[in-house]
Amino acid sequence: MLFLKYNETTETLWFNLKGVIRPESVFILFYHWSHRQVDNAHVMSVPKRVAHVRHYRQVENEGLNADQWSNYNTNLTSETRLDPVFEKKLIDNVVSTVKYVYEQRWVRCEEIPEGILQRFGRTLMDCLFKNETISVNSEK
Repeated sequence: MLFLKYNETTETLWFNLKGVIRPESVFILFYHWSHRQVDNAHVMSVPKRVAHVRHYRQVENEGLNADQWSNYNTNLTSETRLDPVFEKKLIDNVVSTVKYVYEQRWVRCEEIPEGILQRFGRTLMDCLFKNETISVNSEK
């Protein structure tokens, strides 16, 4: 959750504009703008009262896009935390999504097609049969 660690910002400049895209709908990006997309794609500009995009930038003087400070009149100007209510909701949603992905039940060997299970083996498929259980501190 980078938004908790990095929240110092610079002034807003024309090259700070960013795009939010659906990759399946966009064919060509020109820097941060959709240049060619599917015919029915909806392209629009959204004022910052509707959406806010945070862009994390390399600030070291070495590496790709080095010396970003030469684009700005000042260094980091202020701390801009998200609204506390929104930040809490975002944290809860990120944690919930991570748990949804990583706290799933074990895959049952019976659910894997027999040919795949035979071809790749039970160890690689990391499955359990319906009558088996797993302990957190033991191997399957």
